[in-house]
Amino acid sequence: MREPKAQKPVVHDASKPDRGSAMAGDPGPAPNARLAGQRQLAELVSGSTRQVAQRGMISATMSSPRMQGAVIQRYAEAPLAPGGPDYRTSQNGAIRLEPMTQNLQATAAAITTANESLTAAKSAVRLVQGAAVPGGNFRQVGIEWKEARLKSSASTVANNPDGSQTVTDHANLGAARAAVDPLLVWADCSKASAEVSGSTSMDRGGDHVVMPVHGSKGGTKKGSKLDGLKAQEIDASATKFTNAVYIELLDSFLKANTAAAYAAVGYHYKTTPGSARRTALSLAPTKTYASAQQAKAAGFAEDIPLTPGPRARFIYHKLGAAGQAAFDVYAGINHSAAPVVGQSYAMATEHSAPGSAAVGGAARWIYHYAGVIMVDGGDRVTLENYAVGAKKVVNSNWVLQMYGTAAGAPGQTFHDQHLATGTHGTRATTLTIGNG
Repeated sequence: MREPKAQKPVVHDASKPDRGSAMAGDPGPAPNARLAGQRQLAELVSGSTRQVAQRGMISATMSSPRMQGAVIQRYAEAPLAPGGPDYRTSQNGAIRLEPMTQNLQATAAAITTANESLTAAKSAVRLVQGAAVPGGNFRQVGIEWKEARLKSSASTVANNPDGSQTVTDHANLGAARAAVDPLLVWADCSKASAEVSGSTSMDRGGDHVVMPVHGSKGGTKKGSKLDGLKAQEIDASATKFTNAVYIELLDSFLKANTAAAYAAVGYHYKTTPGSARRTALSLAPTKTYASAQQAKAAGFAEDIPLTPGPRARFIYHKLGAAGQAAFDVYAGINHSAAPVVGQSYAMATEHSAPGSAAVGGAARWIYHYAGVIMVDGGDRVTLENYAVGAKKVVNSNWVLQMYGTAAGAPGQTFHDQHLATGTHGTRATTLTIGNG
């Protein structure tokens, strides 16, 4: 295989949104809706980070990524040399990368640790230790792919000088990698991250949302019994993943927080006439109310949505900023999403959430996935690729990015940076998914 070289952010076809199926009650736009006039995501993600830094939320002005010996709470972003491109250096200084390129550098120990985790996750990705690079104990990091599960047919697309394209079909993806380019990966965010997370199929058939378990057991569960609630059947759509989070966890969250200042009568709890006692309302995840009167009889306010999906998002919306932040921590979503190596971020556009709207009149993507290949402290390195409007297309335009977690500087999380691009409109949910 060849080691990746530093390159400018890759241009993908932003006129083709990633595909996905919306959940019941949350249809979203047609899968082939065009993102007319949308700037490429590589520029948007980098640009949104710079804007946050300019508002004083991220310090990106130090002369070195180690921030002149200061204590690094989350990644630092600065040039390695005066006038050079910015690099993101991870919390403990073991990883650095040029954002939205394939230029990744890490210590030998960090590479070994990541590969152990990727192997445990049955990932199709392996990191390769390359040549030493100046400035510390860093090595160039290459990417190669295991072929055990990737026997699917695939197509490569070449752009010709006259503006036309040549499409070449390959009966076997492994053969295409050997003959065309060893760095080929699916031109689809979901399939690309599925290779990272060791999914049993490229359609994420073996994946589940990863949710915290509350109570004496602690830890996390992947789509299994959680707090006594029956697990939901989860399919390949990121919107179904988010549906499962709200359905699995809102009821137990409300029961534990009926006395909170952010809890609202008619949305989170009900009262009995003559009593100040609050009783948590049930989301009723399988029930569609026939009328507002029927919902009111169950204790809800008259403006509550009648169907489960929109109702869950409305209940979440009514928590307000403080309550939403508390639920996000409770559920491990949005700013609190923290996938480990071999898991993936999944962001789903929330078309039915209150306040959901397109940004600048552009159509919205339905989802975006990013597989985690390295972790250092609170920071994650992801491998991401983007749809080009056709199925089973592979290319080598994938990029790597580093994200922080909520305990660090605001603006560094996957949720912050992708929501700031506008490609998901004004409302989206970010969560963790994994295989198992």
